[in-house]
Amino acid sequence: MKLTAQIAYAFDALLDIAERHGERKPVNLKEISKRHAIPEKYLLQVMVKLKKEGLVYSRRGLGGGFRLAVEPEKISMKEVVQILGHSRNSRGHNQPKLDSIWDRANEAFYRELSNYNLLNLIEKR
Repeated sequence: MKLTAQIAYAFDALLDIAERHGERKPVNLKEISKRHAIPEKYLLQVMVKLKKEGLVYSRRGLGGGFRLAVEPEKISMKEVVQILGHSRNSRGHNQPKLDSIWDRANEAFYRELSNYNLLNLIEKR
């Protein structure tokens, strides 16, 4: 199971924003981009997807940026990975006999990811 750069960037950004969640002010996209060496245009694409799914919201203009739309403990790793398109069927062209093995592996993968949320990850840092 391979996670994409987009998913890694999403976690960098979400954790950055979650760490500042108590401040109740938006985190500037440019600041996140600089802190994590993520190209700003690419980061914006990731954040738009997360906004569309209701994990973050944004405010434009001076003092604008991104904030979590829900509490950090309500955003699971599983949800983020699913939003950003980690395919459950990324197995390619295998024999039908192997399909059930891949399906069980994916189920275990997502079950494990559902055990962690942004708050857990911040506490582990």
